[in-house]
Amino acid sequence: ACIWGLLGDPSWGGWAAGSSPHDWSECVPGGPCENGILGAPWLHRYGLDNFDVSTQYLVALHFSTGLVTGGELALQPSFWLERVFATAVMIMGLFVTSIILSQVLVMINRHYERGIARNDQICRLREFMTARQVPLELQSKVRRYVENQLDVLKGAGEYSAMDALSPSLRGEITIYLHHQVITKHQFFSVLPPRVVNQICLGATRHVYGAGDLVLTMGLPALAMYFVVRGRLRIENMEGQSAIYLEPGSWLGDKCLFINTLRTHDVHVATCAELLCVSREVVLKACQEVPAAQREYMAFRQRICSGEIISLCPYCKKMGHSEQDCRKLRKDQSVTSTSDAIPRTISRSAQAAAFAESIRKVAQRSQQVANSDEKPSTGKQ
Repeated sequence: ACIWGLLGDPSWGGWAAGSSPHDWSECVPGGPCENGILGAPWLHRYGLDNFDVSTQYLVALHFSTGLVTGGELALQPSFWLERVFATAVMIMGLFVTSIILSQVLVMINRHYERGIARNDQICRLREFMTARQVPLELQSKVRRYVENQLDVLKGAGEYSAMDALSPSLRGEITIYLHHQVITKHQFFSVLPPRVVNQICLGATRHVYGAGDLVLTMGLPALAMYFVVRGRLRIENMEGQSAIYLEPGSWLGDKCLFINTLRTHDVHVATCAELLCVSREVVLKACQEVPAAQREYMAFRQRICSGEIISLCPYCKKMGHSEQDCRKLRKDQSVTSTSDAIPRTISRSAQAAAFAESIRKVAQRSQQVANSDEKPSTGKQ
């Protein structure tokens, strides 16, 4: 638009240099003020030099937009430089529009292909389960899981995208992703980095749909689970309300150190992604490093003595660290709000005290002035 406005300067090439603007009564309504397809630059040719700069810029912006998008043009180029500019912008607009449309079509096609792949997977599963005479209730559960799997991975990306990477790069990314999850537990946070990296590589990822059963009470406990996404529901066998685990929580860490059984049923409240760390992986990693072996035995001794290592020191609840404690975050927000109230009150009190002091000074000044006026009145 700025270039087109510059080209409209009547001084270009000596066109109409020093001439006065056209009289609007001599111009064609909605058209140029000069006859023929050749003439002065567009500002003088269409009589727009009668208007201010803002109006001229809006007209130039409208014309340039029409060139790029192929819209209706209220102006026409009149001399060779304007025609070259209009032709170049039209060609550039064609390429830009083609690139934008191609990218939009690629995005739509990619989304469509994902839907086709998911529907094809559901159809193949349905044919398989029908041929094997799988109960309808189980079939509906499988279909619901496949349909909800996309919601679980939304915003987190698919791990299958790493298949194109080399094994070393996949290992580095896996260590980075798993390290920030498992080190929230105090046992893994004190282990040597080499051991933690090996455990990260041995950890496995599981995706569950809403309502799926994760752990069954009474079965041997062989691994612990970290909640990466979603929510888990621990059924309380004592008749109390269920316990919910949020991202950042874990369960089953006791089985890493001693042989035990699952004490509760655990279901998925919302579609969840879990990170599983098995006892076998932990034992194998710790046995190779003496320092890790000592830490493992120390934690094992603490558990055998009855200490609950997964207890939050702030809220006294299990399954999360202090940095992921919801009660702590809530209390901190309440404390910050309550601290802000006294500051506001103190500022208001200071303002009121300052206003009161000014009022008292004004009263004293008024009294002094009145006392000075009384003697002078008596003399008069």
